[in-house]
Amino acid sequence: MSSGVTRVSVLYENRARGAHLKAGHGFAALVENGEARVLFDTGADGTVVKNAAAMGVVLDGLSAVVISHGHYDHIGGLDSVLAACGPVRVLAHPQVFRPKYALDAEGSRRFIGPPVSREGLESLGAQFVLGVERVSLGEGVWTTGEIAQVTPPVVGGGPLYADAGGGIVEDKFEEEIGLVAGPVLVVGCSHMGLENLVAAGQGLSGGRVRVVIGGTHLQGLPDEVVAELAGRVWDSGIKVLGACHCTGERAQGVLRAAFPGRFVEAKAGDRFEFGEAGAPR
Repeated sequence: MSSGVTRVSVLYENRARGAHLKAGHGFAALVENGEARVLFDTGADGTVVKNAAAMGVVLDGLSAVVISHGHYDHIGGLDSVLAACGPVRVLAHPQVFRPKYALDAEGSRRFIGPPVSREGLESLGAQFVLGVERVSLGEGVWTTGEIAQVTPPVVGGGPLYADAGGGIVEDKFEEEIGLVAGPVLVVGCSHMGLENLVAAGQGLSGGRVRVVIGGTHLQGLPDEVVAELAGRVWDSGIKVLGACHCTGERAQGVLRAAFPGRFVEAKAGDRFEFGEAGAPR
């Protein structure tokens, strides 16, 4: 593939494009640019491998796997990916294996972290590269590294929690990272706030990011809050938006209206190609 083209194949998402594919709560996408073939997130389970096979997507020969953050719906399919493609570098933040929880209405904890331990994944061939700095995976392809909180995160849903070693605390998601490939920024859940992830992508690319694909965690927010966020994202240079996974159906409707003709669904089974300027091909 020409280095001037970035291809994104959505392998796992809450919705699926066609009966031959399976939907699941989570996200995974194969991102290709030049010689780089990067699997960004792995969904919640082995569905990522089955969907890839159904789409004719080969997972052998990956440059790396990048894990946006350590929730089960983004790292839970990693063991299946390793079984399918063999040893591979896995890039993530050092906190990716920190235990993580959601609380139900009664205050009971539900574990939502990685379902397989680091040791278990290493035994399957995971070669972990854990760090806070950006990592180059090819010409024009980078992990963002740790995201700076430039603006207060605009996110929906209730708080989530992590084990800080001395007790359970509200998770601030310092571990969340994204992936820049040419004009495309791929994100997992945007717990750190979509604007902060976009700012990191623009800083890394010299302001050349024009496309965002992935989860934006806007479910439950008032329409006007989502619309105002969409305006700021547009003003930052983003002209194509594929907000999916944890975005929420209502918020997706608001974003679709804010990006007329430039909002893409990004369901499992969808494939996109973007030129250097971010224009779909």
